[in-house]
Amino acid sequence: MRISRSYQLLLTLTLLLFCRPSWAQLNTADVTGFVGDRTNAAIVGAAVQMTNISTGVQRGAKTNTSGRFVIPALIPGNYTVQILKTGFAAAQLENITLRAGEVRDLQVKMEVGATNQVVDVVTSDLINTDNPEQITTLGSHQIDLLPTASRDWTSLVTQGNGLAMNNSRGTLIMNGLPSGGFRFTVDGVDAEGQPSLPSFSQYQNYNLIKGVSKEAIQEVSITRGIASADVGGTMSGNVNVITKSGTDQMHGDVFWLNNITVFNARNQFVNTRQPIIYNQYAASLGGPIIPHKLFYFGAYEGYHLSSQSSVSGTVPTPQFRAAALAAQPVYKSWFDIFPDPNTPYKPTDTAALFQGSGSQTGQDNYGDLRVDYYPAKAWQTIFRYTRARPDQLTPNIAPLNPQTRLGYTEGGSASVLYTRNDFLSESRFGFNYNDEKRVNGLWTLGVNSIRKFSGIDAGSGENLFQGGRTMTIEEKITKTFDHHIFKFGGNYLRRLAQRADVQVPELQYANQSDFFQNIPNAIQVTYGVSLYNLRTYEVGSFFQDDWKLSDRLTINAGVRWDYFAPAYADDDRFYNRSGPFGLGPYLPAGTSWNSQWSSASPRFGFTYRADKSGNTVIRSGFGAFYSPHVLFGGPIGQVRDSLTAPTRANFSRNDVLKYGSLLQFPVVNAATLPLAVTTDSTSVIDTNYPNPYSLQWLLSVEQQLSRNWALDLSYVGNHGIHLTTTRQINQPDRLTGNRPSSNLGTFNFYDATESSNYHALQASLTRRFANHLSWNLYYTWAKALSHTDEADIISPVALQNPFNLGADYGPASSDIRNRLTSNFVYQPLFSEILGQNCKPWLCDGWQIAGVVTAQSGNPINILQASGLASSRPDATSVQPVLTDYRNTRRYLNASAFTKVPLNSVSGLPADFGNESRNGVYGPGLFNVDLSLARSLTVHERYGFRFQAEMLNAFNHTNYVGITSDVTSSSFGQITSSAGARVVQFSGKLQF
Repeated sequence: MRISRSYQLLLTLTLLLFCRPSWAQLNTADVTGFVGDRTNAAIVGAAVQMTNISTGVQRGAKTNTSGRFVIPALIPGNYTVQILKTGFAAAQLENITLRAGEVRDLQVKMEVGATNQVVDVVTSDLINTDNPEQITTLGSHQIDLLPTASRDWTSLVTQGNGLAMNNSRGTLIMNGLPSGGFRFTVDGVDAEGQPSLPSFSQYQNYNLIKGVSKEAIQEVSITRGIASADVGGTMSGNVNVITKSGTDQMHGDVFWLNNITVFNARNQFVNTRQPIIYNQYAASLGGPIIPHKLFYFGAYEGYHLSSQSSVSGTVPTPQFRAAALAAQPVYKSWFDIFPDPNTPYKPTDTAALFQGSGSQTGQDNYGDLRVDYYPAKAWQTIFRYTRARPDQLTPNIAPLNPQTRLGYTEGGSASVLYTRNDFLSESRFGFNYNDEKRVNGLWTLGVNSIRKFSGIDAGSGENLFQGGRTMTIEEKITKTFDHHIFKFGGNYLRRLAQRADVQVPELQYANQSDFFQNIPNAIQVTYGVSLYNLRTYEVGSFFQDDWKLSDRLTINAGVRWDYFAPAYADDDRFYNRSGPFGLGPYLPAGTSWNSQWSSASPRFGFTYRADKSGNTVIRSGFGAFYSPHVLFGGPIGQVRDSLTAPTRANFSRNDVLKYGSLLQFPVVNAATLPLAVTTDSTSVIDTNYPNPYSLQWLLSVEQQLSRNWALDLSYVGNHGIHLTTTRQINQPDRLTGNRPSSNLGTFNFYDATESSNYHALQASLTRRFANHLSWNLYYTWAKALSHTDEADIISPVALQNPFNLGADYGPASSDIRNRLTSNFVYQPLFSEILGQNCKPWLCDGWQIAGVVTAQSGNPINILQASGLASSRPDATSVQPVLTDYRNTRRYLNASAFTKVPLNSVSGLPADFGNESRNGVYGPGLFNVDLSLARSLTVHERYGFRFQAEMLNAFNHTNYVGITSDVTSSSFGQITSSAGARVVQFSGKLQF
């Protein structure tokens, strides 16, 4: 159902009268506490003042009749706390570090004495004593010193329990839930790299500077688990970057990083080192405009890449090429795009492996500016602007089919905070623009793409533009009352996705006989669509009560409501069908799916201090969390120029036999358009398409072992509901080759029947930075189950049997049973360790940092390429994994699977394969990244740091790229690794 814009505005304004931003709690920190005397009796009216060490900005509160106080919405950073009360010595807490999303509870006892006396108070702060959220924070010293490839800070966001990257999309899997259900924000405002799906990066994760330059990051907060009711729009969690602000002292830096061939190890699958010249450069400057009131911070970062990148894949053998061209000379344009294989093969082989390299280039120019203004003690405003211009050229196994990209990003935000006694108001506005142009070489050449024939596949030939923007308005009210902190509010987000896309025809062949006769068994023709505007919006509101029931027990209870509008296109160009599985007539133009108004999300949790000192805390909670349907996948395929102008058509082998040369290589888009009008293959979305959500639960025990060490043991579980399922409907009959509905082609049908389950034991051991060392260790044992991929809401792979969802239930693609990761930063003072013989100017200023990752393998889905989606072979009783794969580079045993026979009429598998989805696990991974840095003081205001980073420091071979298609001549073969050792050198001048 589409709602008029005037009604949207009315609904939004109504909610914003009492609303709170969906993600703003991740942008600031709250401090609560109790002030008492030596007998623990409440001290009423004590003045609590917090001072930001960097800016000198102060915030304060007074204790109430219960001795409690609340100072909400503090900018993350380091603070001093001073507490004054007549008749008592002043209490002072030094260097209190606040992180985004944190609720710090301070327990302070004041001593009787003169107010000019000062008593230092020591407080424990390593464990969460206030809510059941799971928060992992990457501080500025970790972001700055931990080794990262090309300064990509997102490689560090998996430093925590239950976290895994989907690198092909630039999205984050949190506790086994869909990566399309996470949210990425900067300073609490939407910063997703693509309007059509949530991600750190632009489409397919090609840009290296994601969202924010490392120079501008103060900290990264990764929040999941049982979040309070003010968290909305995400079924899994949020990653929020807090940017740096100016301080009372002007400061800045100039940075340069270099990576060249001579220092890198040879890739394990090529014979020589791959040439690379990579330069990355950055600068930042921040300081006061008006001390204590107006501050600025700006950063610039760019890079230039020129390298040879590894490519590997299956290509035609010269013998097969000659035989095929003798039979069908028209194939020449396709064969010409491939090199000959360079690995051993038999003269009778159709295809063999090619391993080599191709030219890769890339660059970006990124800028960021933040201004903080404190016009009065009760007011704070923040303004931020960012821009980026990435581009990239990537090679292909077919040298004539490289891919070029040109990106555009523009964004900004404004925040206003007002505090008065026990009242807080936060207002935020943000906008985010992203555009991208992507072209494949096959499109430029106009050559058809033959897909998955004996494993030979050069990919698509596409001319794509996509982009759009988001706009957010948010408001928050916080009111403290005795032992309660009440929060209520809401948010409004508008999303626009734009797209124009056309592709060369793609053909598949059942066997060599059909290939020699030029009889495809599946043809996909994409006619494209002119530029369109696809829109949706979100409105949310909530109420939350954090109730300090006693000094030991805190209750967190709340509920939120969200409305996620169904997608609609300008000019009513959204076309959808009704009926079971989309086989019915077209609905009125502009109709997508039915609105869902019942997205209420209750949340409940508690924290209990098991001992008086608060060193042992038990946390537990349960909650429901909704996400909107992402526009990528189903919705973007529903827009077309008119009802009689299909965007795509799928033809079968029987169509080829009927229409002859129109559907034989080379196929011409325009020539087949009359056929497409009567063979409509446009995708369909179920009109009953409820919003995806998760039910999550947690039980955690945290123990502060000492002042600087803490241990956490947690059981985490969740159940994903109404996730997206893709079914290929109206497939050709496996025996006759005829489609059940002759007036329709095979099409994707999207519904919300997918579900997922996740159970995990998560343990962490944390040492905060003290005595020159910080160290974090995370271990997760988990089991993730689904019916499709990672249990997706973006664009999941279709079911093998479109009418049997249960047959595909099995491990999710993100099911990593065991994962351990650790990071450390060590700043030794060798002059203290080695004594007087080691001079400080030589022995001090060193920093050693590292990241260690060890995990079991991801599942592998064994496939049998055919004219039907997700076909799998039959399994035998033979062990599928070969134990000597490190010597042979062949991981899968071909004897463990048998191909389902093809029907001679349809050219399709005669039945469904009985091999289970994701039934085999791949090899594990072990990796160590190390960094060694030396800081020198050049002058009292200037310093210089030299840093060397080794990624995969021990050059351990981690195998990836296992060919899992049983029809490929290289089935089971390992075709690539996760990369050899890379060495980066950098220098930073700081002032």
